[in-house]
Amino acid sequence: MKLLLTPSSLRGTVTVPPSKSLLHRELICRFLAGQVTELPPHAAQDVLATYRGLACLTAPAPLVDCGDSGSTLRFLLPLFMALGRTDAVFTGSDRLLSRPIPGDLGLRRTEQGLALTRPLTAGHWSLPGDETSQLISGMLLALPLLPGDSDITVTVEGNEVHVARPTDQPRHRSMHGLYRALIHNMVVGVSKGYEIKQELVGVGFKAEAKGQILELSLGYSHDIFVQLPPEIKVEAVTEKKGNPIVTLKSIDKQLIGQVAAKIRSLRKPEPYKGKGIKFVGEQLRRKAGKSANAK
Repeated sequence: MKLLLTPSSLRGTVTVPPSKSLLHRELICRFLAGQVTELPPHAAQDVLATYRGLACLTAPAPLVDCGDSGSTLRFLLPLFMALGRTDAVFTGSDRLLSRPIPGDLGLRRTEQGLALTRPLTAGHWSLPGDETSQLISGMLLALPLLPGDSDITVTVEGNEVHVARPTDQPRHRSMHGLYRALIHNMVVGVSKGYEIKQELVGVGFKAEAKGQILELSLGYSHDIFVQLPPEIKVEAVTEKKGNPIVTLKSIDKQLIGQVAAKIRSLRKPEPYKGKGIKFVGEQLRRKAGKSANAK
């Protein structure tokens, strides 16, 4: 048998997934509002775990399978407790169930997983913000369902946003700094914006921006097309005798960082000649070649 191989090229589109941290919160908010949420194509496994977990809220004796998703576990635990579903059991991988859960939530470990023993109550909760922002977000989504006062007060006076805490408890201090930083990132995003520049290092490497599609030639047998979110603006410039430069601009600090990391992963810089996609100004750890080692 003879096989005839002919040169060919592959063409396609790489779609950058939406922010998972925002998608978890959107799924919960839409569920509480009674709205149907359409998942994006090729949704991540932890997002699917949260989607399935929310469906368990209306099931008898729910068994919530979180898989290996710590986000699902920490987002949904307070919600199930606030809605009085103390008959729920959260299960998942051994690695997930062995991780500690901050805060006194009254969880009981069983053969199936983590069982709830009491409903969520309003009041003062001590949660370290430097360990899990997801559980804090879950509490902030669940506590409004119960009678009780807010712990963090945000006020606007003129052109200034003031974030205050009622006490100096560790929980209040950690949440104070967390939300101050998040609000600061939002203000900087809408006033100055965020910008990330990436350099394509390699012979024949090219970049061209066509609307929200970034076309990259990275030395493969095919070009790569990246579909960018509408919140991202992209520019591609190639100066004479210079490497192509891709510039990303956005008001969302988290999203622009995620997109830039995805683009960089398409051809990470190799340590010998530095060939690949790197951030402008990035210092790479270089390695000596075989000829240098032989001397």
